Amino acid sequence: MTAHALRADAAAPVYPNDLTPALQETLAILADLDFAHEAAHERLAHWDGPEAVKREIARDLDARHDAAKAPYERRLVALRERAHTTSRLAAVG
Repeated sequence: MTAHALRADAAAPVYPNDLTPALQETLAILADLDFAHEAAHERLAHWDGPEAVKREIARDLDARHDAAKAPYERRLVALRERAHTTSRLAAVG
């Protein structure tokens, strides 16, 4: 292992066993939602419909996207807070 790899490993955060999969799952869901949202906008951009209708559909897509992401963003905040608390406790203990 190189010295650079050792430094990178030493700086990597260590979370409780249940926290890492929960973070990974939440981030994967958010990425999937973002990908689907971008794909929907791409399809809409190539649609030959009226611009006013496209704008209305785009606003609806954005609102649905925001609503779909909201619970996962809240979950991510909670998981990060838990990780921060856990790392502070580990540093003290």
